[in-house]
Amino acid sequence: MKFTINGDMETMVVLLTNVGGAGGVDGVRVRAEGSSTWHSMSRLWGSNWSLSKPSHLLGQSLSFEVIF
Repeated sequence: MKFTINGDMETMVVLLTNVGGAGGVDGVRVRAEGSSTWHSMSRLWGSNWSLSKPSHLLGQSLSFEVIF
């Protein structure tokens, strides 16, 4: 998977590119390093997923869970 992250203080948008080939993405969750709380992202269109009000994640290393 390739993750391209864009956005601002209001919305984080992540474009997922499945470089491995086949398979549709059914869900995406994100969490900050050291946190046990996963935040579900919403599909915008195509392979773009968004999270509103991501300020608590700024400046942190992120982990993504992609659900196929």
